[in-house]
Amino acid sequence: MQDCQVTVVKVGTTANLFWELRQAFEVHPFKPVLICMPQAEQGSITNTQQRYERFKKALGLELPRTACKLPRELGATGYFLFNRPDSIVEFDGLTGTFPLELLENLRPGTLEPLFNEINAKNRRARKANLIGSVVVLAMGASIILFVIYALVFG
Repeated sequence: MQDCQVTVVKVGTTANLFWELRQAFEVHPFKPVLICMPQAEQGSITNTQQRYERFKKALGLELPRTACKLPRELGATGYFLFNRPDSIVEFDGLTGTFPLELLENLRPGTLEPLFNEINAKNRRARKANLIGSVVVLAMGASIILFVIYALVFG
C-alpha cells in the first residue's frame, strides 16, 4: 500500500478487509481507494443490496466517518471512489460514467490525447456548422434575388 497509486478493495465483511481499509484511510489518507461492489450471483440467497448493507454496517463499526459517506441505497452503483476519506464519487462502471479524473491523478497526461481528440471533433463540428450556415444564407440570398428579379423584370 505504501507504493501503490490506488487501493482497490472488493466489498466483504472480514476483519482483514477492514484492517486494510483502516490502513488505506488513516495511514495513507490522500491515496485514492476504489471500493468494488460484488456482482449479483445467480442462486445466491442474498442480493447485492443486502451484501452492501452488511458491508456498510460492519464498516460503520470500524470506520464510522467513512461509512457515513456511503449512501443508504446502493442503486445502480458498482463502485465507490474515495479520492480522499471525505470525498466520494459513485459510478456504475457500465454506462461510461467512470470518473476520468482518477486516470489523470494516477498518471498525469493520460487524458491529454482524449481531450485533444474531443477538441478536434468540436473544431470539425463548428467548421461544418459554419459551412452549413453559409450555404443556407447563400441559398436564401439567391431566392431573394430571384424574387426581386422576377418582380422587376417580370
